[in-house]
Amino acid sequence: MPESIFRIGSEGELEKVEETFVADEDRLQELLARYPDVLAGNQMSRAAPRRWVLVAREVAVPDAAESAGRWSLDHLFLDQDGIPTLVEVKRSVDTRIRREVVGQMLDYAANAAVYWKTPPTLATGDGSFLPAAATPDRQPAILGAAGRPQSPLGQGKMKITDIRTIDVGAPPDEHFLLNRNWTFVLIDTDEGITGIGDATLLDMDTAVIGVIQHLRNVLLGQDPTRVEHLWQQMYRHPFWRGGPVLGAAISGIDMALWDIAGKVAGMPVYKMLGGAVRDRVRCYVRNDFAGTAVDQALEARDAGFGGIKYGPEAERNAISELELADVAADMTAEIRAAVGPKMDLMIDFHGRLTPPAAIRALQKLEPLDVFFAEELIPPDNIPAYAEVARAVPGVPVATGERLYTRWGFRELIETRAVPIIQPDICYAGGISELRRIAAHAETHYIQVAPHNPNGPVATAANLHFAAATPNFLVLEYARKKPYFEEALAEPLVVKDGHFELPTGPGLGIELDFDYIAKHPRHLVPIGSNWHADGSAADV
Repeated sequence: MPESIFRIGSEGELEKVEETFVADEDRLQELLARYPDVLAGNQMSRAAPRRWVLVAREVAVPDAAESAGRWSLDHLFLDQDGIPTLVEVKRSVDTRIRREVVGQMLDYAANAAVYWKTPPTLATGDGSFLPAAATPDRQPAILGAAGRPQSPLGQGKMKITDIRTIDVGAPPDEHFLLNRNWTFVLIDTDEGITGIGDATLLDMDTAVIGVIQHLRNVLLGQDPTRVEHLWQQMYRHPFWRGGPVLGAAISGIDMALWDIAGKVAGMPVYKMLGGAVRDRVRCYVRNDFAGTAVDQALEARDAGFGGIKYGPEAERNAISELELADVAADMTAEIRAAVGPKMDLMIDFHGRLTPPAAIRALQKLEPLDVFFAEELIPPDNIPAYAEVARAVPGVPVATGERLYTRWGFRELIETRAVPIIQPDICYAGGISELRRIAAHAETHYIQVAPHNPNGPVATAANLHFAAATPNFLVLEYARKKPYFEEALAEPLVVKDGHFELPTGPGLGIELDFDYIAKHPRHLVPIGSNWHADGSAADV
């Protein structure tokens, strides 16, 4: 029967492009029989018109007199390898329509291993054309990275073969107080390249692992180098959006996909993001060690770090928010007197204050030259944050560790509620989404200081983000020893309070699986905090 190339318009109408070839009914049936498993009622969206194919074939109807000229109009969806998936079958289509539908892409799918000598007719955007059918005499010519041929739709042949997680237990000891499980994500491919990501979410790691296994079923068989396409699929296709658990799963997978893409291209991820805008990445450390806050600040200064973050952890139970503000100010005064005027001080309140207590804390901190005050109040009320931050403009306020994706940051950025935002690469959406959040913030003159109390994989991913982001400010560095450095085959390099940029392809790191195997997941109790009357307080 004669075939034509058609595109589907915005209203679902068919627009004829050109005549192609003739395929008989036997050929069509042969192709349908070749893919019985994928032609079985899978549900697909019509959101990508250029990947839809219409195939006409004659069908019988009960009334023999009406049988002639009655056709089936089958909607098919071409996956990344050109394999058709039957989505919908419409019966009793008028004879006139059968000459205005396309079947040649099904024929192309039968030759999925055959590539093109010249690029196919395929325009991007609305109204994209479908290429003509492949035939065995056409030779491969379109090659992707490392000589891998690509299909006429521009996609490589690499496939995701598995997505798995591995936990690393990093318990506290007498010297280092931070108590963590790190949840690393590994994405395997059919070309032997494995990507590494970090989906750590304190207190909720088992929930994140469950979501990753759900997303695994969605992503298996897909091209891992289509990072943005897969991100959109992971975020938009689940009906329930947002939140830290889904955010952590997407983030860990996103990092691993970028790692694969960089390894395929043979370059660090930051070069794929437009190249480095800085030669090194400034970091600050935390008071995660045993000892007083003053002792830890002095140790950090002597080790070459230009900043330290601390919080009134030991004093937070059973005292009022106003008292906590006073304790934090007294602690800061002691540290400033010990380290001198040049070291940057960041104080973290973990959202434990009320707005009046937060304003009181900022007023007391203002003479002490604080670099920023972090998460003074809970993250749920952006206008309240703006009220606090504008009350004492001499102390920059930072927040954002408990906001997720660009939509979570939208109001915070567009109202300029704070001058510094702190997205976490492990659950705000990964490298891809932090780039978008930072770009939005840049238009409002807001700086980005990523929240990063995380392990070496997340820190490596942050280095690539920071290297390529103009409005990056400073990176948090949790020196969790001995686990942080030992979990990597080669540790990240820190010198004079700055990370050196990774030079290897992808994230530039590899895991030490022998070390990791010796440190399995352990129980990390959920934190608690109580008011003096026994009621629950923010942790």
